[in-house]
Amino acid sequence: MRDKSWTAVSRRAGYMEIYRPEGGPDLRATLLPVLRGLEEGLPARLPVRLVVRRLRDCWGFCDLRRTRRDGPHFLVCIDDRSCEAMGRHTLAHEYAHALAWDEPGGTHSDAWGRAYAAVYRALEGEE
Repeated sequence: MRDKSWTAVSRRAGYMEIYRPEGGPDLRATLLPVLRGLEEGLPARLPVRLVVRRLRDCWGFCDLRRTRRDGPHFLVCIDDRSCEAMGRHTLAHEYAHALAWDEPGGTHSDAWGRAYAAVYRALEGEE
C-alpha cells in the first residue's frame, strides 16, 4: 500500500509524484520570506503579490494585474500541492518572469534566462 504522504499529480508533461508531508507548514507562509528576500535583493519594477491556490494545468504563473486595493502589481500564483522545494523552484521561475516582463523575446527569452539565473544565485546565496 502506498504511503499517504505521497500525492500523485497528473501534468501535461506526463505523470509525476510530489512529496507533501501530511500536516506540513503552510506553503505561502514558507514562501513569503523567500519572496521578500528576492524583492530586497532583486527588486521588480512593480510590487509582487504571492497567492498559493489549486491550479489545474501548471505549477505556477506570473501575470501583470491592476486592482483598486493593490494598484499595478505582478501576481505570482503557485500550486498548493507543491512541496516546499517545488514551491521555491516555481517562485524563482515566476519571479524571473516579473523581472524580465518588459524585455523583448517572449516568455522564456534570453532576458528571462538571465533573470532566472540571477534569482537562482540569490536563492543559493551566491550573490
